Amino acid sequence: MDLDQPPTPSGPEPQQQPRGSGEARLTLPGRLAAAAVESRLTPLILVGLLLFGAIGLGFTPREENPQIIVPAAEVSVTLPGAFPEEVEHLVLSPLEAELGAIDGVKHVYGTAAESLAR
Repeated sequence: MDLDQPPTPSGPEPQQQPRGSGEARLTLPGRLAAAAVESRLTPLILVGLLLFGAIGLGFTPREENPQIIVPAAEVSVTLPGAFPEEVEHLVLSPLEAELGAIDGVKHVYGTAAESLAR
């Protein structure tokens, strides 16, 4: 045994793939990701996006307590002793039709409960 030579590992040698064979198997998203990782423009684009976001955040007006007006109305009608099905047919359906006919009304929602229509 020669002491000047490093020992060789025993066992089968690992299989090496030819260069470029891994890239040929990549799908389109894989190729795009590989191009983004290898590109020098990726950090520049990242810094640019962060800068634009910071500028946008700085120029966006904010209020501590904004006054938002949402036009809405709630109508409740009682019909003592009536079951929900009766309330729906006798009160809720005609009321929804009348309220929906008003100009400017876009949505009408109704709920029938025992002795109550909302």
